[in-house]
Amino acid sequence: MDHQDDLEYVEEQYNALLHMTKPLIKVYNDKNTASYNYNREELALKPGRTERILLSLNIAAMSDHLLEKILNRNELEPKKMRDLLSAHKQYKKWFIQNLKNGGITDYVPITAFESTQNGNFKLVMPYFITDQLIYYTKQEQDEHIKEICSCLKEYSNYHMVLLRDLPNKNIQISIKGDDSVTVYKIANPSAAFWFGHPSMYRAFSEYYKMLERKAGIPIADKNELINVLEKYI
Repeated sequence: MDHQDDLEYVEEQYNALLHMTKPLIKVYNDKNTASYNYNREELALKPGRTERILLSLNIAAMSDHLLEKILNRNELEPKKMRDLLSAHKQYKKWFIQNLKNGGITDYVPITAFESTQNGNFKLVMPYFITDQLIYYTKQEQDEHIKEICSCLKEYSNYHMVLLRDLPNKNIQISIKGDDSVTVYKIANPSAAFWFGHPSMYRAFSEYYKMLERKAGIPIADKNELINVLEKYI
C-alpha cells in the first residue's frame, strides 16, 4: 500500500472503532429528547436492578387520571399538558420494564411529604417539556400515596427507602446494572447526564449506601413501609 492507502486504511479502522465504542458520557436537554428517550428505553430493557434517588414521590405509580387532574388545576398550556401526559405514559412503561428486568428501589426523602408555605406539595416531573413547577393538593397527594402503596403490594421487586433528608434539592440520580449512572439536574435549565462506566457506577452505588446508613429511616419490611406511608394520608 502507498502512503494514501495507509491513511485511508487507518481512517477506516478508526471510524469503525469509534462506531463500536460505547461513549462514557452523554448529555441530554430539551433539544435532544428523542435521544434521551432512546437511552431510557435501552436502559429499561437492560438486566439489573434500578436504584433511584427521587426528590418527590414516584410519578410512575400515579394514574393518568390523577395526573390529568393535577395538570388541569396547574393551568398548563394545552400542548405542554398533552406532551406531559404522553411522556408520563412512556415513563410508566419504562417503570414496568425496569421492574421486569431486575426490580427498582426508590430513595425518597420524607420532605417529599411536607407541604410548601402555600400548603401545596411539589411534584417533580422528570421530563424536559416544561420548567413550570407543578404542585398538588393534600387530597391529590393522599391519592398518590395510595397508588404507591398499591404498587408496592403488587410488585415484590419494588421497594422504597425513606430518607430523613437529601444533601441536594435539585438533583435526582438513577443507577442501573453495574455500569450506568444518570444524573438529572431539575433546576432550570433542566438537563440529564448519563455516565457509562463501572467506576462511576461503583462510586454512586457507595453514595447510595452511605445515604441509607446516615439518613435512612429504619424500616423492617415492606409491610412496615406501607404502614409508615399510610400514616401520611
